[in-house]
Amino acid sequence: QDSNLNLDNAGDRVMFNAAGVGNRGSDVTAITNQSDDVVGYYANDPTARWVRAGVGVFATARRSVFASPAINNLDLGVSKGVKLGERVEFRFGVLAVNVLNHPQYTTGFASQADSVSAASSGQRNVLEPKASTLASQNQGANFFPNGIFGNFKAAFGSNARSVALNAKVTF
Repeated sequence: QDSNLNLDNAGDRVMFNAAGVGNRGSDVTAITNQSDDVVGYYANDPTARWVRAGVGVFATARRSVFASPAINNLDLGVSKGVKLGERVEFRFGVLAVNVLNHPQYTTGFASQADSVSAASSGQRNVLEPKASTLASQNQGANFFPNGIFGNFKAAFGSNARSVALNAKVTF
């Protein structure tokens, strides 16, 4: 739904209800007049903090207010060089990314600050309070009884540990 009417496919901002509860979200229902023109919207759950903006509504939430989980990442690299004569060196090493294997539910890769994933529909669904994301559902092997809205585990990979071996000959 393109609430700001700019015809793009990026997710739009939402209405912010300061009196709302935590990460609870709500879809909206249109209010129509006798001519079936939409004249307003009401939130399906008035206790929600994040309310999906209807088409043409000026959203009140500012950008980047919905925080993703913190990153707790440690990368480790070790290498050993051995001289093979005067001019030749052989270097062997190992690099472990996310060596403690903590889940990192973030876009892109936790070990690369410049790597940001595209806003795929699955990832946008986590950020859009609408009927389909508020209903209980399965995502792969995981069951989300309160829906996937606001639950980053539903759409983002955990960036599990990876290990790489490397070797280098310098002459």
